[in-house]
Amino acid sequence: MKTNRPKARVHIVDEGVALMTPGIFQDYASAQTNRRTDWASIQKKVLKKNWHARDSQGLNVIKYQVEGGNKSATINVILFHELSLVFGGKEPPTANPHLNRICGE
Repeated sequence: MKTNRPKARVHIVDEGVALMTPGIFQDYASAQTNRRTDWASIQKKVLKKNWHARDSQGLNVIKYQVEGGNKSATINVILFHELSLVFGGKEPPTANPHLNRICGE
């Protein structure tokens, strides 16, 4: 699994694991043999587990700023504080220094 790289869907941040949405769910849905799998329904199932953090307004999606070189962009993520939900017993990489949570989120 690509982590902390450009175009990666998984990033380690100081607060936990950031899964880029909707991209990670779209990728998973397209990889399923049952092409009828809908990425939005997969995301809903994950959110129903209540493993994720919410922003200050109670929303499921949290915004992060990505900065690198001369570029800057805002991404939407589902944030898990618990690293083992994604990495199991494996040692996760260190936090990506190019991602910062947008204040108020």
